[in-house]
Amino acid sequence: MVSPPAEQVADAVAIFTRNRTQIDEELLAAGRKLKVVGRLGVGLDNIDMEACSVAKVVVVPAVGGNAVSVAEYVIGAMLILVRGVFTMTGSMIAGEWPRQGHALVESSRE
Repeated sequence: MVSPPAEQVADAVAIFTRNRTQIDEELLAAGRKLKVVGRLGVGLDNIDMEACSVAKVVVVPAVGGNAVSVAEYVIGAMLILVRGVFTMTGSMIAGEWPRQGHALVESSRE
């Protein structure tokens, strides 16, 4: 993990971080005007919560910020698995279009 140079945070009132920036006592001391640390992503393991509390810096995680993206990924993965598309890669690269055996079965109710 890394921390930005002190001069980059000296006048900052907010920092938004992902997972590689370490928010620790040293960074908080360099950013004396800091009021907020925003965490983009999952987890707070790169943020010293106690040091932020002592420095009166509020930590705001983006809880649920990627929920729609995760849901889209899961639905897409399910469709790939149901249709068996992952096994078609070699055929597609070879210039084939193997539709038979990969089509979903439609059913109707009468």
